[in-house]
Amino acid sequence: MSSRALVLPTQLSLARASSGRGHQARLNKQVEVSVAMIDYDPTSPLVSLHIPKTAGTSLNQVLASWFPDGRLLRHYGDGAAQPGVHRLEGPVCIHGHFNGARGKGAWQYYPQAMQYMAFFREPFDRFLSQWYYLTTHGGQHRDMTDFETWIHRRAEAQAEGRNDFSFIWHMPRPPGSMPVDTMLDTHFVFIGITEQISASVEALAGILGKPVVHIPHANQGSAERRSAEFLHWRSFYENHFADEYELYEKALTRNKILISQPPSLSRPTGRIRTALEAGDCLSGDLAPNLKGHQQPPIL
Repeated sequence: MSSRALVLPTQLSLARASSGRGHQARLNKQVEVSVAMIDYDPTSPLVSLHIPKTAGTSLNQVLASWFPDGRLLRHYGDGAAQPGVHRLEGPVCIHGHFNGARGKGAWQYYPQAMQYMAFFREPFDRFLSQWYYLTTHGGQHRDMTDFETWIHRRAEAQAEGRNDFSFIWHMPRPPGSMPVDTMLDTHFVFIGITEQISASVEALAGILGKPVVHIPHANQGSAERRSAEFLHWRSFYENHFADEYELYEKALTRNKILISQPPSLSRPTGRIRTALEAGDCLSGDLAPNLKGHQQPPIL
C-alpha cells in the first residue's frame, strides 16, 4: 500500500539546549513538518475505530451516508455478548468499539485489515466524559463510584497494565507492540480530533472522496462546565496516564497537518519523514497543548 506525505510549512519556535552555556536558546525558523501516512484505497475495507466519548455516535451517521447499501458494518456487542466477525472484503467500512483488553480488539478480529481511521480526544476530558456517562447511563458497565475513587482505581489498573478503559486498547495493534509513530503512519489513512470535529470531518471527506457533511459538536458547553469542577485532577491524570498523552499528542500533530491540506493535496504521493532535526522540540502552533479470546461468529 502506498503512502502519502503530509506537509505543513510553518513558522515554529524551536527550543534546544545551547551547548556550553547551560541554558535554552530559542530560535525562530521556517521548517517543513511532515509525517507519512498510507493512502486510502477505496476498493479495500476501512476499519473505523470508535474510541468511546469521541463523537463516534455522530460520526456513525456520517459514515452511514458515505457507505450506503449495507456497506457500513457495525462492531458493537449486544450487552455482554461479543460482536460477530464481518466478512472483510470490498469497499466496506466497519465502525465500532474495538477494545483489545476485553477480547474484541481490531488485531483479534481483523488481523488482515490494512487501513484504519479514528478520532481522538484530549485524554483527561475524554476520561471525565466517560466517567460521567458511566454514572448516568453506562449499560452493563454502569458504575456509581465517585470521581476520586474512580480515577484512583483506574490509575491502579493502569500501573498493573490492566486498564481496560484506556483508549490505547482501541488501536490496530496491542499496546507496546510497535512504536506509536510507526503504528500511526503504517495503519491509518486518517486521524481526527474531536476538538476539531468539523474541520476533521471535512478533511476526512476529502481523503475518502466523499461529500462534506456537517457534524455538530453536541454538548460542548456542558462538558466544559463538568471539566471545570474537576480541573485539579488534570495533572494527576497526565502523570499517571502518560501513554495516552503520547498517543494523543502524536495524533494531534498529524491532525493539524491533515486539516491544513487543501483538497487538491489531500492525497499526495511519496514518503517524507519529519524535517525537524534530531533534538529539536516543537512549540508554537504545532506543539501539543497538553502534554484469551473466544472466536466470535461470522456475520
